Amino acid sequence: MKGITDPNQMAVYAYIRRVQRVGRDIKIAFHPIMPLFQIKMCDKKNAIFFDLNMDCAITDLNHSAWSLHKVNLFEAFDEAGLTNMPRPI
Repeated sequence: MKGITDPNQMAVYAYIRRVQRVGRDIKIAFHPIMPLFQIKMCDKKNAIFFDLNMDCAITDLNHSAWSLHKVNLFEAFDEAGLTNMPRPI
């Protein structure tokens, strides 16, 4: 609740390779790039850069689902101190 997570919970930085609709289902193929500690995104001082509202009881990170946010991901990584994340050349 409110974005609280175990300090060892991991998230995955990945890119979407394909989105396909199959009947009523949406299938998404993605390529993982690098894991990161989810708590870095949940920290209130970083959450604004990832477009996450940690003041809600249920956040995008509290349930299994896909969500899209229009953010400058590399700026968010920098603000969260994740400067080792791979970037496009």
